[in-house]
Amino acid sequence: MISESQFSTLMTEDVFGKIEAPDWLVSEPGGPFSQHASWAVWSKRTDVGPVKASQDMTVVESYDALKDIIHNNVILLGFNSGTHAPGAGAGQPWANFHCGSRDYLTAYGTAGTPLEGAYITDFYKGLPTRNSKELKDKLKAGGPEYEAGINKLMTAVFDREMEIIGAAPEVPVICLGFDTYQAFSKAFGDSRPAFRAPHAGHVALNKADFADEMRPVIAAAGL
Repeated sequence: MISESQFSTLMTEDVFGKIEAPDWLVSEPGGPFSQHASWAVWSKRTDVGPVKASQDMTVVESYDALKDIIHNNVILLGFNSGTHAPGAGAGQPWANFHCGSRDYLTAYGTAGTPLEGAYITDFYKGLPTRNSKELKDKLKAGGPEYEAGINKLMTAVFDREMEIIGAAPEVPVICLGFDTYQAFSKAFGDSRPAFRAPHAGHVALNKADFADEMRPVIAAAGL
């Protein structure tokens, strides 16, 4: 389980606050972890459609609402913080993965599984782009030193997240999509177990099919 102190730290600590990085790489605060992450908990309401239900922020707005559900037994990892239109919870704490039009697939694929209640975050933070290709192009355009610096920084930020929530190195990391799996594996090698899962934004599946795709990943992770 996640303690109230851990939850509070994620709400207040800047993602770059405890990380040593050159000024040319980090020139301003990145915002608290809660701005870039969330929990694999989504509303199960049926009075609205699945997209609107997955954007119901009331289920993640407070520790009291989450304390009996959230845990550090497994981590869900996306590639990068996307850009979102105003509204639909965008900008609120824990809004990531709860304001997109296809987040309902992830909600359905994790509900009732060991993934429900997991910490869910992005590998790349503070670099919002519309898709992974746009981010990769941005990193490449910055040059080798910039790209290597960003990757080293994001690796340190992820390690800090795991330290905050008490997730040991052996905790499995479910990478949503090939790009995520590739970036994470390059960063951590064999030091953290990684498992590749489908990404809700990259597959033309309905929610039942997406859930079917997730089951063997959960089994492979030993959950």
